[in-house]
Amino acid sequence: MQALLLTGEAHNRLHEVCQRVDLTPAAVKALLVLSGGPRPMRDLVSTFRCDPSYMTSIVDVLERRGVALREPHPTDRRAKTVTVTDEGQEVVRRVQEIMSVPPSSFGVLTDAEQRILLELLTRLTDAEPGIPAVMRPRPSAASPTG
Repeated sequence: MQALLLTGEAHNRLHEVCQRVDLTPAAVKALLVLSGGPRPMRDLVSTFRCDPSYMTSIVDVLERRGVALREPHPTDRRAKTVTVTDEGQEVVRRVQEIMSVPPSSFGVLTDAEQRILLELLTRLTDAEPGIPAVMRPRPSAASPTG
């Protein structure tokens, strides 16, 4: 799993996506998490297990790019909530479109094996409740599972 995720075509695709949407990998991940709905900054810090100043810098990048904005928290005047903009939703759609295409190495699997792999990955991610829906496996038009 590590080799597939951290090297090769999948790794290169992440960097290609980041270049296409003009965001860092951390900003893309934050945007995907935020696409599930507005989140308080402190929740993002907890989700990413990072220093608050680092999360502030990521949200700064998202705001400068126009894909997210900070708003007052609805019930806590001291807190800020981060919301994805319409442009951000379009960027999320483009990221998902590109990232949902399986690496060409998956071509060594038969159509039936690819369907089984999708079923197995779905079961594994279902066992991880912290994975946002937008990051869960789903069939792509480019695969036999779609």
